[in-house]
Amino acid sequence: MIHFVVLTGGTGSRMQADRPKQFLPLAGKPVLQYSLELFAGLEMEKGSLVIVSHSDYRMACEVLLRPVADRFSAVAVVSGGRTRHLSSINGLAALEEVADSDIILIHDGARPLVSSQEVWSLVRRMQSNPVLACATLASPATETIAVSDSADSIITDVPDRSTLFAIKTPQALRGAYREGMQQCMRDDYTDLIAWAMDQNLPSGMAPSGPRNIKLTNPEDLPFLESLVGKSPETG
Repeated sequence: MIHFVVLTGGTGSRMQADRPKQFLPLAGKPVLQYSLELFAGLEMEKGSLVIVSHSDYRMACEVLLRPVADRFSAVAVVSGGRTRHLSSINGLAALEEVADSDIILIHDGARPLVSSQEVWSLVRRMQSNPVLACATLASPATETIAVSDSADSIITDVPDRSTLFAIKTPQALRGAYREGMQQCMRDDYTDLIAWAMDQNLPSGMAPSGPRNIKLTNPEDLPFLESLVGKSPETG
């Protein structure tokens, strides 16, 4: 069984818009709607889906959830926490009937163009390697990365680019580790993999394509619009 937690708790202040970025129109549809429709259309045994929302926008999330609600065993909208990690915990707590062998996909609602191929690749990575507690979509770094305290500080390292990967979402958590993550109230983890590494839990990766872009800044929106409708192979 595959369950879904979609994180939409941010206000998107960097977008300089009149609403959070997950509700901005992207080629005629709210950004968040793309992820909900993708997950609803997946031909897999689906469990529950939870949207984690800023408390001011829960009703807006419920409106977008209604058309796809019957494709999941249960759906819910819950309020987010003060940080991403605490929001993830709120989402995990709201999932229904999660077995130890189930897989939970945690996705950033500001990544509207993730593909079904990427989701399947991530799920199969978890299914084929039962030792993994977590896995994430990731893409190879395309530029050389420098390590420094800040942009105007001394560079302390230039890691081998062939060993560096950009982490994307969804990220996958095996159901057996759900309770352990919920009990970890340290709130500064930036994503699921950071938490897993701190717990010494094995994590894996599955390949992500170039379309799986996070909407962060105003200039990202027209670029994403140029990709809508293109296949993952050509986009």
